[in-house]
Amino acid sequence: MKHLLSLILMCLCLLPTGAKTKAKPFINVYSDLHVVEPEIAKNLELQPGERKLINRSAEIFRDYINPYMDKDGQLPKLVLITGDLTEYGDLASHQYVASQLNCVKNTGVPVLVIPGNHDCGKEVSKDEFARIYADFGYNSALRDPNSLSYVCEPVKGIVILGIDTNGDSNSAIKWAAAQAAKAKGKTVIAMMHHHLFPHFLEEDKLLATSVIDNSQAMTDLLIKSGVRYVFTGHTHIHDAAVAYNTEHTDSIIDICTGALSAHPHYYRELRLKGNKIANDASVHNFLVYDAKNGLAPSVPYSEASKELIKKAVPVMVKNMGRKYWDKAMAMAQSLPMANRMLAKDLDWNKVSSLIDINITPYLTQIYLMASMGDENNQNTANLRTELRNGIFSVIKHVVNPDYQDAALELLSPMVDSKLMPIVNSILDDTNQYSSTPISDISPISQLNE
Repeated sequence: MKHLLSLILMCLCLLPTGAKTKAKPFINVYSDLHVVEPEIAKNLELQPGERKLINRSAEIFRDYINPYMDKDGQLPKLVLITGDLTEYGDLASHQYVASQLNCVKNTGVPVLVIPGNHDCGKEVSKDEFARIYADFGYNSALRDPNSLSYVCEPVKGIVILGIDTNGDSNSAIKWAAAQAAKAKGKTVIAMMHHHLFPHFLEEDKLLATSVIDNSQAMTDLLIKSGVRYVFTGHTHIHDAAVAYNTEHTDSIIDICTGALSAHPHYYRELRLKGNKIANDASVHNFLVYDAKNGLAPSVPYSEASKELIKKAVPVMVKNMGRKYWDKAMAMAQSLPMANRMLAKDLDWNKVSSLIDINITPYLTQIYLMASMGDENNQNTANLRTELRNGIFSVIKHVVNPDYQDAALELLSPMVDSKLMPIVNSILDDTNQYSSTPISDISPISQLNE
């Protein structure tokens, strides 16, 4: 009885859909659904630091997927989902996702998925994942024997590389690149869960699990094989970035789609001209779907998920700050001079409170802007100044008053040369490869110049 609702929905999706609607020339891209099967979600309590509405993730997914026509009653040519289909990787949730995807498939629209880091584990193995999603990329595609990667041509002239970046991502990319090299004269689009290369300065160091290993070599390989676009997810940030090959003669765009399960619940629409990506269109367009009102600027759960992020970011900052604080204290205790410079009776609770007051509010603003994908289109001069001043305020409070001037003189260059460039990179929407902002409204023709 537990999964009766899922079974009924699955049966409904298998019913004939009648006349098919002619497809418009676009592809829809979703990521990070983090679905929890409805019966399981009933008793789910969100933990501190949770950024996703996982207790309503099935509802959100259903609202976006079924019904599936846009406001003009049109269907896309193709749907891509770049991983983290479920939150817990459990069988019931995967079966629920597959049942909903059947509704799309039965309209005649091909759906392709790739696993994220939340999708396979104790309950659902890689083989079981491929079986559940046999109709969504794994049935008739050419498979990599060593991963859940595959290549297929769901629409004539459009080749999709589904790259499994869980595990040995380099091996999977090498296999996929070899298949892409065979697709001469066709549009080749890659999709994978993790970023191919950093979207902002030091992302591969600060968020090491977000970017694949050996990213420059893998970037070179995909560019050489003819891949110009790769769709990713994982970070829950709506962002696009460009990277160049080692010779700086060619480029590739990594287009990260934010989490469907988290604010602002965006997905992407990739416009086509024939079976080619339209050079005069925005590859970074995103839409929001309100099940009650069609396409709309907000969704019923948007405010709730925004408040969730406001509560989650302070927890994330505290967790990260505590990790670095423990390392700093261990270092200070081994250096007598450094130990003398610290304020008396200093402990983590005091430092945490200082961070909450002076730093976290500005990091929360930055996170929300990055999740919306419009950070470089806003005036952020005051935000940068306030964050920098907040950092120095914390430094002043953790240092013995007798050493404050010396500490600021020592640490100011480090803040301005190491930390603020990372903040500026995020807010300017640039990375180590390019100082040209890549906006979510940038036409492809500009990005490839």
